Amino acid sequence: MFTDSYRDTFATVGVQLRSEHGCANADIEDAERRLGIKIPVSLKEYYLLSGREKRINQFHNRLLPPEKWFTDSSHLAFMEENQWVIYWGISAAQEPKPDAGVFQGVNLRDKGIEWRAEHDSCFTFLNVMAIWHASFGGAVANTAVGYVQEELARSTLDEGWELVGEVNAMRAYKQVGRAICFLKWEDFLQKKRNLPPWRVFAAAATEADLERIKASLQAQWEE
Repeated sequence: MFTDSYRDTFATVGVQLRSEHGCANADIEDAERRLGIKIPVSLKEYYLLSGREKRINQFHNRLLPPEKWFTDSSHLAFMEENQWVIYWGISAAQEPKPDAGVFQGVNLRDKGIEWRAEHDSCFTFLNVMAIWHASFGGAVANTAVGYVQEELARSTLDEGWELVGEVNAMRAYKQVGRAICFLKWEDFLQKKRNLPPWRVFAAAATEADLERIKASLQAQWEE
């Protein structure tokens, strides 16, 4: 149901998934029994395909292996931020829908984890995060960050690229051998240099693909 899309997203950023990259079904079922829950099909298929893959899933924010899943306040945590401040999870349920919403949990230490809704689709969230980890996290060889004009970039991407999804106002797109995250990102250096507040984080199979992205979006790459 979801596997082909996940496989295509990994291939887009240069990761060809093999059998050893997936979790064993028995490991997932053991974790479900331990916690008294069932995970949605969208999350299960991601783990079966790529749950042990490290190049994307462990480079920035980390996908938790089934043996490290835990529940908190009726949520199942399956991903942690690289500084252990943020978790991502789903509702801990016995009979989930095929695709479930994702929640973000802020670790308040002594006050526990505070959960809030992040996205209504685990499937979309996982695909977008894979592209984010590749382009921003640097999990692939050819990456670049560029400043762009919003109107030109948005129209070019919407017309010529496949929209993977949007999470927290960040839009992820892909083409064969190329992927992009597009978002507004303001900071001191950008303002000091009078650069546009919109950026693209690009991942590509080759340097030539990066140059084509730069030309089509008229991007100014960071050095």
